[in-house]
Amino acid sequence: MTETYASPHEVRLACRENRYSVFPSTTIDGYLCVNVVMMDKRYAEDFVAFCAANPVSCPLIGMTKPGQRCVPEELAYDCDVCTDLRSYDVLEHGKNVGSVTDVSHLFAEEMVTFFIGSSVSFDGLLNEKGWSPGWGPCIYLTDQPCVPVCPFTGEMAVTMRSFAPE
Repeated sequence: MTETYASPHEVRLACRENRYSVFPSTTIDGYLCVNVVMMDKRYAEDFVAFCAANPVSCPLIGMTKPGQRCVPEELAYDCDVCTDLRSYDVLEHGKNVGSVTDVSHLFAEEMVTFFIGSSVSFDGLLNEKGWSPGWGPCIYLTDQPCVPVCPFTGEMAVTMRSFAPE
């Protein structure tokens, strides 16, 4: 049986305590979901410019100051970027080197955290309207290039959901 939570704060606390094994976006509808990107502050200005040049694929919702682990209150109450997500993919030089449930040991005073809008935000609305996908969302890499802003470049990724014909 899946646990239910009354608020995003309860979901984040469950993630912080490693009591959460499903995707948070599947258990609490009606809230903005984001992707989190952390990097050294020396790349922050270029990443902001990359998001501005690619607003469809990288809608920048907000960011922290260097070394700030607490998410700005206007985005989330009592949220630690190092412990309050279900999992973190760790990338080194563009390659995924593993997933962890806590990145405190990787966080440094020079880190800036970015919050990028995610398509899973509307999955709850789809479910509420009775449109539950048969599968998905699945992420696909396209051959459509993003506008490069050195050192950030790459192809646009898209999400897809499958629905019954009716």
